[in-house]
Amino acid sequence: MKQRRAQTDAGFTLVEALVSLFVFSLVAAGCVLLLVQSVRGQERLDRTNDALRDIQIAQSLLASDAGQIAARRLRLPDNQFAPRFSGGLETIALGFVRAAADPDAARGVGADLVYVEYVLRDAALIRRTRRALDPLPGADMSERVLLSDLKDARMLFYDGARWLDAWTGLQSAAAPRAIAFEAITPLHGPIRIAVEVGGR
Repeated sequence: MKQRRAQTDAGFTLVEALVSLFVFSLVAAGCVLLLVQSVRGQERLDRTNDALRDIQIAQSLLASDAGQIAARRLRLPDNQFAPRFSGGLETIALGFVRAAADPDAARGVGADLVYVEYVLRDAALIRRTRRALDPLPGADMSERVLLSDLKDARMLFYDGARWLDAWTGLQSAAAPRAIAFEAITPLHGPIRIAVEVGGR
């Protein structure tokens, strides 16, 4: 009787301890895997939300700019005048004067008129602004990258009957009826932002 009680009080055997450790390691590994998957899922969700927010900001800025286009032509250094609106050029996807304070400017210091450019460079859509309307030598331009890692990005211009790849020459006497930006984004695939032009 005493011998049997001593064996019962001896605790776990080596085999039982090893089995317990093995089961615990399986549970711990499963918990770590779930945690890693949860963190990665949250990171993917954050990246997707950030990319969607960038698209919404680009759409909002383009719509705001297109709705405030002014009938103001730029005086070039040789005293010639540039078109009041140009688009689809190799270096400048859009160029015009905005007839309201720049939303990118600090509060209270925005000018009534500001020159705005949209540039497609290095697979990115960049918004550039300049307070000095006429392109003086050395005039500073502020830049803001709206969208990046784009493929097949382009601007289109609606004249009331069809969409055009460029808005130059005789067309530049007036602004188009609408502007569209198309591109392929890394997370959301093909996107199209179409906005109506005001102040025509």
